[in-house]
Amino acid sequence: MFRLQTPDGSVIMPISKVGFGFVALPFGGGSGGGVSITPIAFLVVGTHGVRVVPLDNQTHLMECVIDSAPQVFKSCSRMVDGPATSRAYSSKHRKAT
Repeated sequence: MFRLQTPDGSVIMPISKVGFGFVALPFGGGSGGGVSITPIAFLVVGTHGVRVVPLDNQTHLMECVIDSAPQVFKSCSRMVDGPATSRAYSSKHRKAT
């Protein structure tokens, strides 16, 4: 695996999409194959943490969606559970007193 180390100690590794294709022709005995390697991003590991640096906008968009998913779920959870939980708590609290 290829990796590059910078002077500040960070390590940069490429992330690539790899595709393979093979074909065999039963009549005539021909066959062939191909390999496609497409770089899509770089993984940067350093003292600041781990970052993915995309090479195209589509990858960047998916990274943003994936990174923001936990916050979106947390916000939705609060909106759905928040009022019901506080109502249930306050009704139990009133009954106890």
